Amino acid sequence: MREEQSEERFIALEEKVAYLENVIATLGEELDTVYVRLDKCERQIKILAERENEAPAVCDLSEEVPPPHY
Repeated sequence: MREEQSEERFIALEEKVAYLENVIATLGEELDTVYVRLDKCERQIKILAERENEAPAVCDLSEEVPPPHY
C-alpha cells in the first residue's frame, strides 16, 4: 500500500512539472511577443521625436493664413 501511494505521488508530481514546463514555455512565447511590440513602439517614438525636431515649432507670420472670419 505504501509503495502504491508513493507511485501516485510521483505521478502527480510529474504531471505538475509537465504542466509548469508548458506554462513556462507559453509565457516565454508571450514575452517574446511583448518584446517585439515594445521594440516596434520604441522605433516609432524615435521616428516621431526626430520628425518633431526637424519641423519648425512656429511658422513665420507671413505664412500664416488668417482665420476665415476676417
